[in-house]
Amino acid sequence: MAYDPKADPPELPTVKGDMQEITQQIQAVLRKVSKIPFDTLGEDAHVLMTTLNATVARLDTTLARTDKAVLPEVRDALRELRQTIEALRGATSPDAPLQQDLRQTLQGLGDAARALRTLADTVESQPESLLRGRRESN
Repeated sequence: MAYDPKADPPELPTVKGDMQEITQQIQAVLRKVSKIPFDTLGEDAHVLMTTLNATVARLDTTLARTDKAVLPEVRDALRELRQTIEALRGATSPDAPLQQDLRQTLQGLGDAARALRTLADTVESQPESLLRGRRESN
């Protein structure tokens, strides 16, 4: 619409702008805000805080009990585990008594296996030696 200076009453031409859109958006926000139940929010927050405080108190009690009962047992178990690991480290060194005993045992088993092999060879070549004994070798 163009401006007509002779019009009575005078009409000023306007262009539809962002102001109407902004006004509508503000009204929509205000409608949403008016739906918020502010009167019950305070009560809900109080209930939430009471529940939260009770939960924290229970957690504090549980942690205190854990400190007194469980942690000493865990500490003792870790100490025993360290001792076991140290004992195993000592047992794996070449000069450790366990290693020496194991070497002697394996050597004895090797000697016994050789003796059995000799016996088997003798019985195979001289089966009568089981009844009469071994022949003397001259």
